[in-house]
Amino acid sequence: MKFATKAYASIVSLVIGMFLLLEGARLIRSIYSIDLVFIVVGITLVLAYLPLMDDYLELNLKGSKNLTLMPILIVLGFMLVYQGAVIPLSVIEKGLFVVLEIVLILIPAFVLYRAAKLRLRE
Repeated sequence: MKFATKAYASIVSLVIGMFLLLEGARLIRSIYSIDLVFIVVGITLVLAYLPLMDDYLELNLKGSKNLTLMPILIVLGFMLVYQGAVIPLSVIEKGLFVVLEIVLILIPAFVLYRAAKLRLRE
């Protein structure tokens, strides 16, 4: 399999896995077994991201190993946006979600942008 194809497959695996993981985390009494399956499959797909992505970002952006973890934080931020929109929350909880989402999306995106910008300068 081509290196870029594995990288795209890893992003898809990460997004689906994170969605399943967060959906399963809302353990509903009547369907514990489905929620537990969601959690296990979600964890498996999120962990599959790491060997699939391997060192694609480090080689393309010539950065450190931490660049591989940045998409995980970005996807987690977007999944929290989804969770905050779907789950009824109080005003204080929504405010906390907004702050956490901003941190989890913007800071890793900035780190990836900075690494790409430094790569283009070379």
